[in-house]
Amino acid sequence: MKPYYTHHTLSWLFILALVASTIVLIVSLSLNLPQVIRISTFTFIASLNALFMTRQHLYYIRRTYLTYDAEHYLVLDTTEFYDFEWSVFNIFQIGILVIEFLQLLSFPIRDLLDSIHLKNQQGVADDNKSDTANFIISIITMFANLNSKFYIIQLWFLVAVIGCVVLVMSAIHCYNSWRPHKPIALFWVKYLLPLANLVYLPMLVMLIGSTSCLSKIGTEDYRGASSGLLRCSDPSVNKPLYLIVSIIAYTAGYVILTTFVTSFDRIPIKGEIHYKSQGVAFLKNMSMLLSIDFLLVANSYSHIRSILSLIIVISMVCFNISSQPCFVVQINYWRSYGFCSIL
Repeated sequence: MKPYYTHHTLSWLFILALVASTIVLIVSLSLNLPQVIRISTFTFIASLNALFMTRQHLYYIRRTYLTYDAEHYLVLDTTEFYDFEWSVFNIFQIGILVIEFLQLLSFPIRDLLDSIHLKNQQGVADDNKSDTANFIISIITMFANLNSKFYIIQLWFLVAVIGCVVLVMSAIHCYNSWRPHKPIALFWVKYLLPLANLVYLPMLVMLIGSTSCLSKIGTEDYRGASSGLLRCSDPSVNKPLYLIVSIIAYTAGYVILTTFVTSFDRIPIKGEIHYKSQGVAFLKNMSMLLSIDFLLVANSYSHIRSILSLIIVISMVCFNISSQPCFVVQINYWRSYGFCSIL
């Protein structure tokens, strides 16, 4: 068997799924086929995440064992500390951990609130409490509440931010390729990592929420999509345009943000909370799969959604215990407890 045969085979399968779902999505948008639009949208986003996870895993295998500095990465994989200092940087890192935990926990809570909202629409009870809880969760988790009043502004602002980041990165890359002897120093990138980790899920979940809501228009689940995170019922919204823009923005944002937060590896300093890039890559990708599961799987398949979410969270727990993605042992314990509590 050829080396990495499984990785290459899976990659080609995901690429074929991406191409096929793109063609089907374009055709279904032109013919206005709501169910097909929803299925092709889910297939595209899920295939994109699976493809990126597969290639990242192959990259880490090759980097750890086949590169000239493989010994450096093998040492990093075995380094661990048992305590940390209560510095400003570490307190900020702990704050990010708490916010990430609340963000992941919000998905099953929102699913429960959406079920309550559907019952309320059938005349069971008033849904003011459900809407208030949704608003509070949006504030705590930093997730955007895509209501019809601010949806257009929020979406285009985020698209503009992602576009500016793409332009800046392209300019730096082109300049460094043109002047390899006098490249632009990128030492400042490491100082942006905590901020990137903080906004990673809010930015991408907003785009997935937009895609989910737009793809639900015309289906049975659209009634539930008009509350909480998923609101896009503004009459001025052009569904095909906004859906394509949301998918393109998500593709660019996901690739850039995931690459950015998982590409920085350095020798850890004792007393500092720092993570292995491979661990960050796996947990970020699994977090995105969890959001895709809750936001893009139809309500009629809620049992499948629950099973998938259970598998994803159990995988995160097992990986966190076995791989110890943080160099500080205490942080790994806390994260394992947090993932278990989500179960």
